[in-house]
Amino acid sequence: MDARTIQVDLSPKPGFCIKSTALQSATCNLQLSPSSSNKSQAKDVTILSGAMTILKGMKVFLNIAWDANVPPPPEGSEETIRKAMSGEEEVDEDALANGRAWFVPVIVSEPRMDADKAGKPSVVIDCVYNLLLKSRSARDTAFRTFLIELALQRIEAQYGLSLSREIGTPNIASKGKLVPRSALVPLALFPAAHTLKAQVEKDQKRLVEETPAQATSQPKGILKRGPAVADAGGAQERPLFEWTKEGERIKIIVDVPNLTHEDVAAAALDVEPRRIILDVPSLYHLDVDLSMSDAQIMSMFGGTSSESSPLMLKRQREFDVDSATAEWRVRERTLILYA
Repeated sequence: MDARTIQVDLSPKPGFCIKSTALQSATCNLQLSPSSSNKSQAKDVTILSGAMTILKGMKVFLNIAWDANVPPPPEGSEETIRKAMSGEEEVDEDALANGRAWFVPVIVSEPRMDADKAGKPSVVIDCVYNLLLKSRSARDTAFRTFLIELALQRIEAQYGLSLSREIGTPNIASKGKLVPRSALVPLALFPAAHTLKAQVEKDQKRLVEETPAQATSQPKGILKRGPAVADAGGAQERPLFEWTKEGERIKIIVDVPNLTHEDVAAAALDVEPRRIILDVPSLYHLDVDLSMSDAQIMSMFGGTSSESSPLMLKRQREFDVDSATAEWRVRERTLILYA
């Protein structure tokens, strides 16, 4: 595999938190800068000269978080993914080199001190996955469990810890605040479009990324619009889409023929309470404004009253912007939006 690395900038978004316990004492080496290294002692933890000692029985909180700059898994069939989740598919250098292995990259932070609800010292570690995995982890319990186990294994390997599999699930999105950070990632883990994005637009947030609440002068959307991209002169088509209900969620499937990873890197998507705007430069532009009149919607999208028509979508509740998620499926040439 390519041994080169690339620095990526992360602004992790909270996913969920789990609580484990150290099964034995361990000393974790930290790469603290001289200005950030410190000397502090508590009952169960000691940080001295860039090393943290965690004693047996101490609580360890894992923040499972998301960021679009973490490399995504390679494309794989559902059968291959299920085999990887069950441990049937062995990942070795030969399998990776020949593209036969399916795996999930994860970036693990250094452990840091905190306190539990009782005020006792505890340790917090962030485990950051690609944002595209968020929607599947929300709907697939087995996949969520797989990500948790993968995070535990990676922490154990990286810091020499032994963590209990008897885990708790605190009712919090994260233990403490997630802070921006940089990480060195093997270049070979990135698809070409992701690598280019990391190198050229290091100071810009990636495509599929949740945003905080916007000012009233800006639309409130789950995904920030990308920078303007020069159009080579090609006309933009309006992609077809359909929608359905999955429980309380509204699922919107946008058909984007000819979609490539490069298109995904340049695309922009905004979701507002009554509007969806998708722009794939030089290829497609979709603007579904449900605040328009019935006549306008029928004129733009056709006069159908089928259950999956835009007109019927208008009859539904407002989109849940705060919990909305989006997932690009390049192989299927679709964008799946849950709102």
